[in-house]
Amino acid sequence: MCIEQRPEFAGAYVARSLARLNVGDYDAGLEDTETALDLDRDLYLAWMARGMILAEHPQAQILHSQAVDCFDRAVALRPNYARPLISRGETKRQMAVALLRNRNGSPDTRVKTLLSEAI
Repeated sequence: MCIEQRPEFAGAYVARSLARLNVGDYDAGLEDTETALDLDRDLYLAWMARGMILAEHPQAQILHSQAVDCFDRAVALRPNYARPLISRGETKRQMAVALLRNRNGSPDTRVKTLLSEAI
């Protein structure tokens, strides 16, 4: 209802994107974050929501680097907030674990780099 009344309010799209994330409607959630960012490129919560959706998407292994980019943008907008730093680190850890699984447990320099950056 809020979107129909105030379609220019970016925060409403962010709220709906998170609701869609909670029910597993990832692609629609991403569309909502894109609309929010079209309305306000500097909306911290939109970058956070987009990163969260990308990190939890069923194709997350493909989208992890995009999620990290979103969290990087959120860090740039709110450098003193812990949440984007934690989310970025957790996503990098997930990327390293995925690389390890794909390489049958043999670590390489990319895995070590991701894990060191996750801390």
